[in-house]
Amino acid sequence: MTGTGKQGRLVLRRAAPEAWDDVVAGHPDATPFHLAAFLSTAGRHLGLRTDLTVLEADGRVIGAVPLLIRARGPLALVNHRLPFPYLGPLLPPGWSPDAVLSAIRRHLRPQVLLSYGVESVGPLMPTPAPGWEYRDDFESAVIVLKGRDDDALLGRFDALQRANVRRGIRRGFETGPATRQDVAEHLASWSAAAFARQGLPPRWPAGAQVAIYDQMAASGRVLATAARRDGELLGVTVDFSWADRVYAWEIGLNPTGRAAGVAPVLSYAAVCRARDLGAAEMDILGAPNEGIARYKRSLGAEFRPRGVARWASPLLPWGKRVRHGLDTVRARVRP
Repeated sequence: MTGTGKQGRLVLRRAAPEAWDDVVAGHPDATPFHLAAFLSTAGRHLGLRTDLTVLEADGRVIGAVPLLIRARGPLALVNHRLPFPYLGPLLPPGWSPDAVLSAIRRHLRPQVLLSYGVESVGPLMPTPAPGWEYRDDFESAVIVLKGRDDDALLGRFDALQRANVRRGIRRGFETGPATRQDVAEHLASWSAAAFARQGLPPRWPAGAQVAIYDQMAASGRVLATAARRDGELLGVTVDFSWADRVYAWEIGLNPTGRAAGVAPVLSYAAVCRARDLGAAEMDILGAPNEGIARYKRSLGAEFRPRGVARWASPLLPWGKRVRHGLDTVRARVRP
């Protein structure tokens, strides 16, 4: 189904955080990245406007449509190049992303929508509507936890990683819950260093990770794990729980810990803790390159297709020039 279909005219309405989370909780494809606390905090630190909108048909709420909006004068890009996955609408079965496009454009007026991005935990239903590009080369890496004890989880690692875990334990690596201080003092710099080694900027601006941690911890959604040796923090990972699944989020490794091979020990501890929390699976997200894909397979992850789509306005090439001109003007007048 693509347009308004049998449901009548679709309208987006802003929802209060509590009401938004109630709608999100009722959808099987929801993730912790859909929660109001995460979206509002992430949007604020990324310099985006966060609109938590519910989708109504004939006055009845039928879904949730998260909008992280980057505005440039009269133009708007929605859910564009975000540093986290799965930010897509939570719609009834059989609905495509195009079903809400007209409602989003009305919601944004008088701004003009240039681009709208969608990601989902499972495949999307393509639509022949103009402007849409659907990708079929995105996957999520998922480790099955249910019914597996510690030995069975380690047995899913490949031979090299099993040896690395055992070697790390012999070397005195100890794992357990991470503290807020661990996250606040080290996660941002260590994760930024990993991107810097690849010639990339940090994924998050300063202060964002600990602010998101605080918001998610307040709702009991955080699973933070640390690895230490002789009292020295070697690595920390922050994951989020939702329903019967845990989602990986951020990891940071001390240079000493990285050189000593602490990463698989930390990953093993995280999956065991997620299992003990009652999670049936741990989603360790995607793989932007084959090297990362091989590493995640070495931890016993299986890859599943997920939906990624983008709608682009016919005005987009013109809009890029306008945005460039606006940015140039701002740079010239900036003190």
